[in-house]
Amino acid sequence: MPAKFQISYQGTLDYFCGIYAVINAVGYACSSFRVMTSSEKEAFFRCFIKYLIDNNLIEQVVNHGTTCTLEEKYLILARDYMQENYHILIQWKKLTAMPNWKNLTFRKTFQLLRQWMLRKDHACIVRVDTPKTGDHWTVFTKVKFPVSYLVDSYHFLKINFANLAWKPRRKKKSSKETQLMKEGIFFISAKQLA
Repeated sequence: MPAKFQISYQGTLDYFCGIYAVINAVGYACSSFRVMTSSEKEAFFRCFIKYLIDNNLIEQVVNHGTTCTLEEKYLILARDYMQENYHILIQWKKLTAMPNWKNLTFRKTFQLLRQWMLRKDHACIVRVDTPKTGDHWTVFTKVKFPVSYLVDSYHFLKINFANLAWKPRRKKKSSKETQLMKEGIFFISAKQLA
């Protein structure tokens, strides 16, 4: 019997999910006052690629993906780009910048995510490790228990919090569970400037 052919979708063969996550989070956070056109999003995407090329990081990302440090550099780039081109202020804070972040339970983290996402003009970027995709950046749009919803470059629609575990920094993961990385949670907000 021949092997079943599987379609490869744009974005599933590269490691640019960190860029897509920033573009999607910014777009989602701005959506109540500014919706970017396709050509505007393409120009936004190209500024990230230019940054990677100019800083000799393209090979690193293509081969290994986006680290938490690089994801924050993407956010700095997005902040500067959106302010210069659209007079929109993009701000963020990391879960790891909060007091006692190492001791946060899933329940408390879920509550923080939910409170953040109930606010207008907010989004949340998260780094997950799933059996299907491996290490991956995505964006929460609606946080409910047990299932939370996403805007995702791999077409993930939701994540079940009941099946999540914290991702250890240096230990091998179980192939059966989806893991969330505390260091990979960014709370995003957007504001139209005068």
